[in-house]
Amino acid sequence: MRVLIRTAATITDREQQACFALWDDAFPQPAGQTRPPDFAEPTTTALLIDDDTPAASAATGNVLVRDEVATLVAACRLRDRVIMVAGVPVRVAGLASVAVVEAHRGRGLGTWLVHLATDTARVHGYGWSVLFCSPHRQGFYHRLGWQSLAGDLHVGPPTAAHPINPAEDAAMALSLTQVAAANRAAWRGAPIVFPDYW
Repeated sequence: MRVLIRTAATITDREQQACFALWDDAFPQPAGQTRPPDFAEPTTTALLIDDDTPAASAATGNVLVRDEVATLVAACRLRDRVIMVAGVPVRVAGLASVAVVEAHRGRGLGTWLVHLATDTARVHGYGWSVLFCSPHRQGFYHRLGWQSLAGDLHVGPPTAAHPINPAEDAAMALSLTQVAAANRAAWRGAPIVFPDYW
């Protein structure tokens, strides 16, 4: 396996279509529904995770894992986001669309990919990573140190934010630094507003 390393170049249409196919397979939609808007939103860059290159100011892009013949086998996205925690803006690395092709599941590749993405976010200066997942996937992230967010959780613009339904979407956070970990208690039960899902 290898990680696609790309600096400020665009990912190709073929790579983007491979990501869409992977996400469609990993997150099937009920009949009559289209893929979530996030999947259709083009993300043009692959993240650089080479220690020889200075970190960029924001971790935004795709992390692509390809096998020896350059076939995409796993991918995720990191999104630069600002959420409101008890009325205070907090910049977070949004982890999204974590997926592994079926033939490669059960081998630890998903775990490795999540660690790779959060390590990349940490290098880019983020104190927190936040994700949304189906409730049945929470156990996977709990095992990797993520904590479920509970309390007054809303998503949407400030004037029209609506409550998150925990039966449909679980919001989870991971502290990436010692400072963030020390402030973790401030997140417990705090009102949190997310600008959107990712």
